[in-house]
Amino acid sequence: MKARTEDRPIRHVVRVDAPIDIVRTYFTDPKRMVEWWPTRATVDLRVGGEVQLEFDQPDGRTDRARGTFVELARDRIVLTWGFDRDADLPPGSSSVEITLESDGPATVVRLEHRGLPEAHRRTHDDGWGYFLSRLAAVARAT
Repeated sequence: MKARTEDRPIRHVVRVDAPIDIVRTYFTDPKRMVEWWPTRATVDLRVGGEVQLEFDQPDGRTDRARGTFVELARDRIVLTWGFDRDADLPPGSSSVEITLESDGPATVVRLEHRGLPEAHRRTHDDGWGYFLSRLAAVARAT
């Protein structure tokens, strides 16, 4: 039986030249998040707390992603994910799992995004690749 597209996660791995405790803040601290990822971020940093990310677009629109933290360990962050005003990918309809692994003075970041509908797979795959490369560049300068 063939797996549905939504069942196949998008996976990305990046090595960041910064220690795990610093890299983790780039996923949890709104001031650090906006250095590499959204235009604006609001975070309720607790399991069950909401994360809201706003992405200003070149055409003047603002896309708003919302989710809820499911897990907040030192080396693993899991949150739900989706967009306001998007019937195919509403808030909470997919999940993002970030695993952090110390690699000497650096950190290996593994990201898996599950539950994406086919129409969103390519843009999210490209987007995660782009943003994680920005994370590596920004965190290296920390």
